[in-house]
Amino acid sequence: MIDVPRLMVLRAAAARGSMAAAARQLRITPSAVSQQVAALERQVGAPLVERRTTGITLTAPGRRLVAAADTIAAELAKAERHVADIAAGDRGSLAVATFASAGQRLLPEAVSGLATDRPNAEVKVMEAEPHAAVPMVRRGEADLAVVYHFSTPRPPDDWGIGDTLRYVPLRRDPVRVVLPADHRLAHHGTVRLADLATEPWVQGWADVGEMLDHYAAVAGFRPRVACYASDYLFMQSVVAAGMGVALVPTVALATDSTTGPLSGLVARPVDPTPIRYVGAVHPTDRWRSPLTEELLTRLRATVAD
Repeated sequence: MIDVPRLMVLRAAAARGSMAAAARQLRITPSAVSQQVAALERQVGAPLVERRTTGITLTAPGRRLVAAADTIAAELAKAERHVADIAAGDRGSLAVATFASAGQRLLPEAVSGLATDRPNAEVKVMEAEPHAAVPMVRRGEADLAVVYHFSTPRPPDDWGIGDTLRYVPLRRDPVRVVLPADHRLAHHGTVRLADLATEPWVQGWADVGEMLDHYAAVAGFRPRVACYASDYLFMQSVVAAGMGVALVPTVALATDSTTGPLSGLVARPVDPTPIRYVGAVHPTDRWRSPLTEELLTRLRATVAD
């Protein structure tokens, strides 16, 4: 492999026409320039310059190497500009993992603003529930994850926050009870969970299902489940069809742009009120692109309650 620093010394000597002029440009001694060029000649096994009292002239091998040096210098300058742009957030890529309702309601404004201000940056959004999104950040597959959890503002211990990950709270997302529009409690301002003890329920999976089980137990009953679902829109469609009632976070409520809740549904505050906490997770043990911090700033501005 040709020694690139020596190649750049040869390039400087060729551009200036003498060892002495190259030395002044490089701020080293003429002897050092001569030694570097001689070492490069030994490395490639061919004379690169013809030394004269008035300066130097490149040989054919020397001209070929200087042409290569020009190409290398141009590419290095281009790379330097790109690295500077990446460091400033003007270029580069940002991978974001998010749960579905945040991807539908919380991310779009922040991401679109980032794309407008940073047109040369690439933003990739991947759908993932928190149990998958947090490991994606830890493995470097995502730069940022928008996540949720229930019970307390503090994220779950098994996420490993504080080790190599940082959690940034974004908003509280109160859970509502979704009822058919003709339900006997549809006109109540707030619905007591205990008053729904005999109702059929549309229950979510994993943490969402556990949330219903927990609050139902506090209210003194065990839910009679008519349908299991992993998608909030599907859950609400089932409720609208009259198959049961459901607990749905406010951010995930299906709405019509003009009339509010979808036709056939009402969403009411519930007592006690479960809270879904929404936050962001990003790594602390590796370099973080300014794009990550900028998206976080935009999320705080557009998402915070």
